[in-house]
Amino acid sequence: MPEPARSTPAATTTASQPTSAAVIHDLGYRPYEGERQGLPAIAWSLFVLGVRHAFGLGRNAKAKVLPWILVTLAVGPALLLAVIPLIVKSYFDVEVPRLMEYHRYQNAALVVSVLFTAAAAPILLSRDLRFKTLPLYFARPLPRAWFVLVRLASLAAAILVVIGVPVLVLYAGALLGDYSFRDETPLMLKAMLGAILLSLLLAGLGGAIASSTPQRGLGTVAIVAVLLIAATIVTTVTAIAEEEAARTTAQIAGLFSPYTLVSGATGWWFDRPPVYGQPETLTMGLIYTVVLLGSILVLTLWTVRRNARRGAAA
Repeated sequence: MPEPARSTPAATTTASQPTSAAVIHDLGYRPYEGERQGLPAIAWSLFVLGVRHAFGLGRNAKAKVLPWILVTLAVGPALLLAVIPLIVKSYFDVEVPRLMEYHRYQNAALVVSVLFTAAAAPILLSRDLRFKTLPLYFARPLPRAWFVLVRLASLAAAILVVIGVPVLVLYAGALLGDYSFRDETPLMLKAMLGAILLSLLLAGLGGAIASSTPQRGLGTVAIVAVLLIAATIVTTVTAIAEEEAARTTAQIAGLFSPYTLVSGATGWWFDRPPVYGQPETLTMGLIYTVVLLGSILVLTLWTVRRNARRGAAA
């Protein structure tokens, strides 16, 4: 029997077929008919993506382990400090004084915030320099300066979660313990301002270091080394200076660690009792303020410039 002829799909064209045999199929694609959003919408999408990646969201299970362990280590002690007075008061009817002031918690959780910064900064900046890819499609080009600023904002927001949420936990515990809302709210807001400034400073410093190398591991090690060594040296020098009654030396040393710098500047602004390295004169207070705000600005601009140069060279 003769073999039946095989039919060729209408959409397939060969050299032997006439052009008139070609068929256009409607695959159901429709043009976008909604409102066209501009650069702010693109920046917001990139910002959300950066915060998610800093906490391992949208990535594999392995990427979630370290950031969430650090979040637990940051929030867990604050939760205990907030709950213990409530339990003691409830069961023993004994008033327990505040176990920790709001503004001191960020220094108490120094190691956790250093490790989180060291883990998150290379994820948001080193990998961009290395792979030149993103899991996003932009409807229009995003200026390089915008891109870097949004990345730094994502990093700062993620750090703020780690050092700011514990402050809110302590605040909630104080209110549940019948502390005055009028008295506690200003203290909490002052501590949150310090947390915001520290987040910006850590993000600027971490971003600047991470932008210097596309190697994620190298960036992580460098950030940990810089922050921990600076904090250790400053703490040692200020402690020795305090014992020798060299208050000026202690105040100058406090300028060289992000934690003592922020703590000292905000302590001077809000007239809190002095701690190690906190300015006690108008001149030192102004120096702390200028160094703090100037460091955030300079580190941000340097990171933008560094990414622009490396991106142009790639």
